[in-house]
Amino acid sequence: TMHRKNIIRLLNQQEQLTKKVKVIRLWNIRKLFLHSEPTKKTTMLFMIALLLLHIQPTVPQMVQCYSSFSLKDGTCVDILGQVPLDDCCMNPKYSYQENGKVCKSCRYAEWTEWSQWGACSVTCSEGVRQRHRGCYGIGKCQDPYKIGDLQTEPCTEGCCQENGGWSEWGAWSPCSVTCENGVKKRTRTCTEPPPKCGGFCLGNSEETEDCNIAIVCPTHGGWSPWGNWGPCAGTCHPEGFLAPEQQRQRTCTNPPPSTVPRGNDCSGARFDSKHCKGIPFCPVDGNWGAWSMASDCSVTCGVGRQRQQRKCDNPQPKHSGRPCQGVDTRIHLCTIPVHCPADGHWSEWSEWTLCKSVNQREIVCRNRMGRRKRERDCLGREYEGNFCLGEPVEFGTCYNIMNCKLEKKKHRLEIYSLGKPKTRCLSYYFKHFATLSIPNGIAGPSEQIVGAFWSEWSKWSYCKPNCGENSTQTRQKKCIPDLSKYSNKNIEFFSGTPNINCPQPEDTEQTRSCFNVPKC
Repeated sequence: TMHRKNIIRLLNQQEQLTKKVKVIRLWNIRKLFLHSEPTKKTTMLFMIALLLLHIQPTVPQMVQCYSSFSLKDGTCVDILGQVPLDDCCMNPKYSYQENGKVCKSCRYAEWTEWSQWGACSVTCSEGVRQRHRGCYGIGKCQDPYKIGDLQTEPCTEGCCQENGGWSEWGAWSPCSVTCENGVKKRTRTCTEPPPKCGGFCLGNSEETEDCNIAIVCPTHGGWSPWGNWGPCAGTCHPEGFLAPEQQRQRTCTNPPPSTVPRGNDCSGARFDSKHCKGIPFCPVDGNWGAWSMASDCSVTCGVGRQRQQRKCDNPQPKHSGRPCQGVDTRIHLCTIPVHCPADGHWSEWSEWTLCKSVNQREIVCRNRMGRRKRERDCLGREYEGNFCLGEPVEFGTCYNIMNCKLEKKKHRLEIYSLGKPKTRCLSYYFKHFATLSIPNGIAGPSEQIVGAFWSEWSKWSYCKPNCGENSTQTRQKKCIPDLSKYSNKNIEFFSGTPNINCPQPEDTEQTRSCFNVPKC
């Protein structure tokens, strides 16, 4: 059957298989077996396959494993270390290297990007250029169009240079002078044939020859060297105008013109002038420009300001000239006849009210939650100003421990009401310090565990009265219960002060006189 043929084909491909491939093929043969007819022949073939595919422990091939592979240059990147080859290539993005050999990729073979085109094969006329790509990975790269790893395309680099040829020499020109010795010349052109693509003709295009006219030449006048420059016509250079000038002169005496035959006088100017260099610009005093238009009023209601400005640019002071005198800005008052809106602002919060019951049940020194509140007022809002953000009233939950006695007994925290048996403890809100219990007995003063301490002196109050010699100021100390052991994370809020005693009596208020108070 077809299943048996598949099993036999798999058995014929066992040589040189890795452990990983053998396991995969064993699993495939098992599936073939499960779908085959349950005959003795099929069973025997499966047993033979098991024997042939028996996986013997082999020494794994160790390689240097890398976390990635560069398709640009075929190199391994980011070494991980030496591991078995099969383990390294469990990730197809990895690459490996065997004993200094070339780097290999764990992924299936794939082409790299094409390289840049190379240079044209010629420097002129038509040629070709090429580019290449690499194939890296396991197996062969797919190449359905049979392009391969090399591409070639035509390229053109312009025409090739060709030199030209000279024409015949032309006729000699007349002698360059009308007396005594001179020269004559003749020319030829590079046109037979003309050069191409930057070519040229070898040799000279012009040829000269001496000539003589049997006539005595006149002596023409020549200029002597220029004399020294004279002084500058000014001491400074007005900006925007040409600088002052200085002059020099020469004479027609080098040589003087002959009289027989008559020589020509010197041609050109006898005098020469130039603008002086290196002199400073003339100082320019600054002058104010016109005042600008007044700016918009700085406010949209009530009294504000308007601003006018001017610039010292008519002209600007330059070259050590005097600056403009006076101010560059002037301010005018302006009035917008509209009342300005005043936004509301919150007053300070009032003190929290005493913790009160929400259902008429007694909560003092009880494990019963009450409610407290505090209030604030929105002050100062006028002329459609913004309302205060937030709420004017705030509520909070609390436990009233006013004048309560607290006891710690066997690591349990219990609350007592005055002159009454113990009530339920606050163990739920003191998770780290208490458990629920209702022991008998009444707490006495010696059993109180809540310590107390004197606060620091408060800041000195304002002087009262505000005038006169009898003005004084005061400050206070308070006896504060030490509730530091009771984490705020485990309680709602303690309202009131428990029955506490500070370590020793102290002054709770001090008074001192105010000095240099104004008379009433």
